[in-house]
Amino acid sequence: MKPKERRFTRDVIIDADHILYTVASPPSKDWKGSLKGKSISAPSSGIKKLKIAFLSIIRSYEDIAQVEGVMQGYKIGKTRIVISDKSNFRYDVFPDYKANRKGKEHTEEFLKLRKWARKKFAPKQNIEADDMCAYYVRKGGVGFTQDKDLTKGVAGIWYDSYHTR
Repeated sequence: MKPKERRFTRDVIIDADHILYTVASPPSKDWKGSLKGKSISAPSSGIKKLKIAFLSIIRSYEDIAQVEGVMQGYKIGKTRIVISDKSNFRYDVFPDYKANRKGKEHTEEFLKLRKWARKKFAPKQNIEADDMCAYYVRKGGVGFTQDKDLTKGVAGIWYDSYHTR
């Protein structure tokens, strides 16, 4: 049997906001789920270990996309790692955007990892990662996110990364 001919290219779009929380946030106080809800971070974890874990998750998504591309007959293009910038236009339109999240404490490691990831990957375009991911997936990319608003509400090829790994 001949493999499918690769007719077009799809970029891999990764919502890195959720990776930050997966890698460097402790589980919530009311956590009752499986191991997927746990953080691999501990107070003694170093930022180097967290960066390695962060990049490892990205590589696993790229691997999944490669396999799917072979199976579905498309070529994988570039990987776009999208992370929200410190501010975005949504705060200009609605100042109370994500106000319910203010005051939540983050570990020092989380803050360091987020600072590193934003410096390395932030688009500096005053945009939310969700919006950028939706844009690229609508343009034909393959998206990886845990956000059900995207996976269920935006047309395109999405992998629910909470259940993919």
